[in-house]
Amino acid sequence: MIQSLKKHHLGVVISPEKVSDIEQSFSTKFIMDIAQGARVCMVDHPHFQIPVEYIVKEGRASNYELGFHHVCYEVKDLDELNSFKEFLRAKKMGYRLTKLDKSPTKECNFVMFFVVHQIGIIEINIERMN
Repeated sequence: MIQSLKKHHLGVVISPEKVSDIEQSFSTKFIMDIAQGARVCMVDHPHFQIPVEYIVKEGRASNYELGFHHVCYEVKDLDELNSFKEFLRAKKMGYRLTKLDKSPTKECNFVMFFVVHQIGIIEINIERMN
């Protein structure tokens, strides 16, 4: 089921020292993600075919390793999110990591994180609320 979901973006953790370089390179600004207590920035990166979300290693993210953190997948609505959660539960493939939160970025809507065994952390972005 996971392979059938559309990829939305990649999450990459960076050190605080890299913020100004990224802001200058991509002519953008980081915004605060209150849920994580960390600054984030979504960019269209020239080396990837999907956007990259940079997450500053601070706040709750201070425990994250630098580098690749997660893949975000998109579901169309709460029904599809519930189907995904039921799939994980039925197959004993993983568990929910966070509650449903409004994303601070304009590129995402409501998001929820999961740990999926043998894959790692994934984020689900809900395209629209029912």
